[in-house]
Amino acid sequence: MISNEIINIFIIQHNTGLILGSYSKNKAEKHGDKDIFSGMLTTIRSFGEDAFNKSNSGQQHSEIIIDYDNYKILLQNHYNYYFAVVLEGSLSIAEKNKLTNKLYNFTKKNR
Repeated sequence: MISNEIINIFIIQHNTGLILGSYSKNKAEKHGDKDIFSGMLTTIRSFGEDAFNKSNSGQQHSEIIIDYDNYKILLQNHYNYYFAVVLEGSLSIAEKNKLTNKLYNFTKKNR
C-alpha cells in the first residue's frame, strides 16, 4: 500500500500569489481553481510567517505542513517563490525529508 501520493505541485510567487508552474494528477482541473487555491496558500503562508515572526529574507527555506482531512500540504519557501505540494495519505518524517531535499535540489539546478 502506498503511504502517500502527490496530487498537485505548485510553484507560487511570494508576493503576488501567481502560479509560476504546476503539475496536477487530475488533468481536468480548472485554471480558476488553481488561482483561488494559490491565493489561499499565499495567505496561509504569510499568516504563518507573521505569527511566528519569520521574514522571507531570514527564512529562505522554511517549511509549513498543513493537515486537511486525508491530505497534507507542504509549503516550502525558496527565494522569490515557494513550493506547495499536495499529498494524499500520510507523510513520515523520512518521506518529508526526502521530498524537501528533492525540491531544494530542483531549486539549485534551476536558478
